[in-house]
Amino acid sequence: VDEYARLRECIVELWEQSRDGQISLSSSTRPLHRALDQAISESVDHYVALRDRTLKALDGVSAAAFESSALDELLRRLLDVFLATMPAVQTCAILLCEGDRVRVRAAVGLEEEVEQSVRIPLGQGFAGRIAADRRPVVLEEIDLDHVVNPILTEKGIRSMLGVPLLIDGHPIGVLHVGTLTPHVFTPSDVELLELAAGRAAIAIEHARLYEAERKARQRL
Repeated sequence: VDEYARLRECIVELWEQSRDGQISLSSSTRPLHRALDQAISESVDHYVALRDRTLKALDGVSAAAFESSALDELLRRLLDVFLATMPAVQTCAILLCEGDRVRVRAAVGLEEEVEQSVRIPLGQGFAGRIAADRRPVVLEEIDLDHVVNPILTEKGIRSMLGVPLLIDGHPIGVLHVGTLTPHVFTPSDVELLELAAGRAAIAIEHARLYEAERKARQRL
């Protein structure tokens, strides 16, 4: 809003300097004011919608963590949260790090990956690069150069967005979503998914620690 206000001031000032009062400023700049007012309104609406989506996603992750008693249950609930937050996507998967690979632990639209226990080497393919580089990756059009898992192309996925699951900067896994039609993921989409993934990573790490402690008690 501040940027649009400054833009308006600059345009009006330049107009006044160039016209020397020969043309009425109020009538000539009316379309300019309407256009800028509309742009400001749309910017505010976009910000409010993004804020609401972000809060909904963060609340959903927190609720999933609170209501889940096991890691697998938590992962399934998290998938529902991410799909509800990003209605344009049709697939969603969570992969967790196991040694030098990431393994698919939960998925919607890509259930075959879970059934086949797909593992991707770090640094290779879509998920492997995200985990190794610790940064988001957007693919507006995937091909065999971007993925090593044939299931992704077999399912007809066209566009993908993936973010790392980080704890203190250390990757514990990857979250990615996809669409069956070409789709442009915006910087807002990336930021939203990163924020939600940050909270999800904490919940996943707590669930893994609890599960490991429970198994240790059982062995004892």
